[in-house]
Amino acid sequence: MAELYITADLHIDHRSVVLYSGKSRSQFIYDNPDYDPDKPKNFHSNWPKAVDLEAHNEWIIEDIWNSTVTNKDTIIVVGDYIWKNQLKHLGRMKGHKILVQGNHDKTSKRYLANFSNHGMQFDMFEEMSECCMENSSDYLRHFTNSYEEWHKTFEKKIRVIFSHCPYLTWPSSSYGSWNVHGHCHGRLPEHDDVMRTDVGIDAWGQLVHWDLLRAKMTARYPKWKEKTRSQRGKMAPNTEMDTNREKNEEILLGLENKIKAKGCLNAD
Repeated sequence: MAELYITADLHIDHRSVVLYSGKSRSQFIYDNPDYDPDKPKNFHSNWPKAVDLEAHNEWIIEDIWNSTVTNKDTIIVVGDYIWKNQLKHLGRMKGHKILVQGNHDKTSKRYLANFSNHGMQFDMFEEMSECCMENSSDYLRHFTNSYEEWHKTFEKKIRVIFSHCPYLTWPSSSYGSWNVHGHCHGRLPEHDDVMRTDVGIDAWGQLVHWDLLRAKMTARYPKWKEKTRSQRGKMAPNTEMDTNREKNEEILLGLENKIKAKGCLNAD
């Protein structure tokens, strides 16, 4: 049976991210034997630490990915997938892949052409058509879609908003939808009454199976529902909206007075 996995922030072939990812990737960082303390530090040519990028890539591709995934499975990567040499690495990684683009997925059109759709889509899942593979190797048939943000309903009732960066509020968040994100490398505090979670490698140390994600978020639902009901009972309609508008009007008035004082705006 085909399985569904979700992950983010693999950062394959991305040296700088490995250096600053903390303990989760520290095994790939070592003292640079070529570092010269008498010369100015330069991140590219004279840095105290070095990265075994090949070992890091093998850890992600073989130990985390291929040891878990089969060619029948689907993997949703919520951004920051592969920094460079994309086609080389993609060809080794099993499964059907859906990419929700991250800030480090600003790659060539040739790379994104491996995915049949681009931009923001809603509840769509299409296999790559033959016309998209004319100039590609056979392995590209395993690639499916690419999105900037993806809205998907699972099991007819679970609404998920996939975005690389976390959202403070998101579509249908007041009705219990989920925001599944990456980007934060496990550093963003999570709360049992908020329907948002980081699925990145640094936050989990593994690909997140759909059943595991569903169990985590379902367990949060009662506390989220209780908090939401409590907030609705205490908040008068439009109170916060009115407060924010008043603050903005004060800022605009202050700027207008400053401009008038400089003689750049007519008193009328």
